[in-house]
Amino acid sequence: MSYKAGLSRSSRLELIRRTLPGLVHFDDKQLIVPLNAMVKRLKIYLPEVRALTLRGIELVSEQPLDLTRARFSMSPPEKSSSTPEAVLQSKVGIVTQEVPFPFWQVTFRAPQRIEAVAIRNERGSLAARNLALRVEYEDETGLGRTYDNTAPGLLLQRAESFAEAGKALREWGIQAGLAGPAKRATASATALYKALGQGLRDEAQPDLSEMESLRLRVIQEILAITDTAPLEHLPACLAKAAPLLEQLLHRGNDRNMPTGTEDETRAVAVIYADEFLREQHVSNSKLRENQRFTQTQERVRIVDDYVSSTYEKVTGDLSLSPIMIRSHGLSGALLHQQSDKYVGSIREIEGIFAELGYEFAICYGTFLGAYRDKRFIPHDDDVDTALLMKSRNLPDAVKEMKQIVATLQARGLTINLNANGFMKMRAPRERKRMDIFPLIDLDGERVHMHMQGLRMRDVPRAAVLPFGRIMFYGQEFKCPAQPEFFLRERYGETWNIPLRQVGAKTVVAEPHRSEALPAEEVMALDA
Repeated sequence: MSYKAGLSRSSRLELIRRTLPGLVHFDDKQLIVPLNAMVKRLKIYLPEVRALTLRGIELVSEQPLDLTRARFSMSPPEKSSSTPEAVLQSKVGIVTQEVPFPFWQVTFRAPQRIEAVAIRNERGSLAARNLALRVEYEDETGLGRTYDNTAPGLLLQRAESFAEAGKALREWGIQAGLAGPAKRATASATALYKALGQGLRDEAQPDLSEMESLRLRVIQEILAITDTAPLEHLPACLAKAAPLLEQLLHRGNDRNMPTGTEDETRAVAVIYADEFLREQHVSNSKLRENQRFTQTQERVRIVDDYVSSTYEKVTGDLSLSPIMIRSHGLSGALLHQQSDKYVGSIREIEGIFAELGYEFAICYGTFLGAYRDKRFIPHDDDVDTALLMKSRNLPDAVKEMKQIVATLQARGLTINLNANGFMKMRAPRERKRMDIFPLIDLDGERVHMHMQGLRMRDVPRAAVLPFGRIMFYGQEFKCPAQPEFFLRERYGETWNIPLRQVGAKTVVAEPHRSEALPAEEVMALDA
């Protein structure tokens, strides 16, 4: 290999990104920084021009911390950020503006015994921002120390864990009758580990294109093992391969990194299949981290098909099929497999609100499915409904929803009002949950309701009220008055094109043979 002399911090980080990106990426887990010291001042920062985005900071101590007269400070925050002291008091996040060396800091009136700092990273595509995180603290003697997430010694220690996992895969492969593929993968992984170690120890940077090629070869050879593993050994094979692949993939939305290869997308599918076998779900935050590898409909299909077929082959369970990436994560098709229970739940909750004197209708994605597809949208994973409030303004409607929640909770029903201003409720018999969004009739001309991005805005009243009716799984439900008028307001002119959310990315879904219902099947109710 050729070398370039002088390995700066930025070059070291670039080397990691091209070889084992997982060594510095701590996704949405906690990064635990051991201190075991009497701390006078603590500072968390990034040594570059960035925005510092953290979900929370916890100071781990055996004794209660004395925050009396402690001084908190941070770089200029974004409007959405909490105050610097609130990060510890209520465990909420901080978001600074993009500035040189963005930081969060606390100085105690008297030194405090702190065992460790637990830092919760941002979720999803923004998680990669904090690769180069540093924690600096000053002890009671005034001596300063710094924890660097990209320090060579720390990286080498983590890389050794990668090498050990590679050896474990090799030993398992030999026992499972996959000696050839396992030995080849381990040999390439060892070569990658050694080249990385040489670059970190010698302060010389290996040729990045060669390192990138070697990283991709390791991925290909690990996939060769998962592709050939006998069915009875497949779950164990995925469990061995997934942690290695996690280390080899660069997550996040770093604009300096190229769009992933198809092999990297297949690696993501293996990681998801391993998690789905254990949890029957993959979170949306994880999908966002890996969205570089699912940018097109074809790449999404690779992931969907692999996870779905793997789960079905291993478990013999078809009740979740098709398993696919949906609005809230990768999950099974519960809406389709249990459509009778979900439709029954809608009817149940409609009846409960009718007893309270409220009009209730299907809305948003559920209505879009009923009108365009004549069923639940195949890639949807929740039920959306709307409740016509008696209040004529938002503040009163919020009070009204709180009263509704209190009334129904007193009856033993499961319902709550969330931070986004809508209710979630579980049907008492069928036990299915749904979202219930408030619909506020303002002045006879406009209604106020949740629209794009869960933000509330005014919509022409004629699009929604008086409610119309639509047939859905053989039953008649109330719905927005003018379907296409409302759907254009909510989803734009492309409402009739099936789209699906993949992490933070929107892609075209598989085309549906269903067509929109004829206009005569939507009937206006008497005013």
